[in-house]
Amino acid sequence: MKFSEKNIRIVVNVLKWFYLVFIILTSITTIAFILLLLNGPPKNVSHYYSLITGILLLLTCIALYFGLKKRCQWIVPVMVILTSLNIVILIFSSPKDLPHVIATIIGMCIAGFEFYFFTTKEVRKYFKTKGFYLFG
Repeated sequence: MKFSEKNIRIVVNVLKWFYLVFIILTSITTIAFILLLLNGPPKNVSHYYSLITGILLLLTCIALYFGLKKRCQWIVPVMVILTSLNIVILIFSSPKDLPHVIATIIGMCIAGFEFYFFTTKEVRKYFKTKGFYLFG
C-alpha cells in the first residue's frame, strides 16, 4: 500500500488531532491529581505514581504533537519505537473482560497501522528522514 502526499497529510492531521485531544485530557487528569494531592497527603503511594505517569505521558504527547506539526525528522524513529513498545505491551497484557479484550485489539490495530505508516518510504520522505528506519 502506497501513500500519496495528500493521504500522508490526512493521516498526520488525524494523528495531530488525536494527540491534541490526548494532551487536553491528560492535562485535566494531571491537574485533578495535583489538586487532590494539595488537599492532603494521599492514603496510597500509587497516587504519586499516577501523577508522575500523567506528567510523563503529557510531556510525551506534547513532544509527539509538535514533532508531527513541525514535520521533524526525529518523529519517524520515535513513532516506530513507541508503536513497537505499545504492540509488545498490548500483546503481553492480560485483559480481564470483553471490553478490555476489544480495547486491546483496537489498540493493537491502531499501533500496527502507525508502525506500518511510519516505516513506509513515502512517509520517511515526507518527514525528510534518511537512512534506515531508526537512523538517519
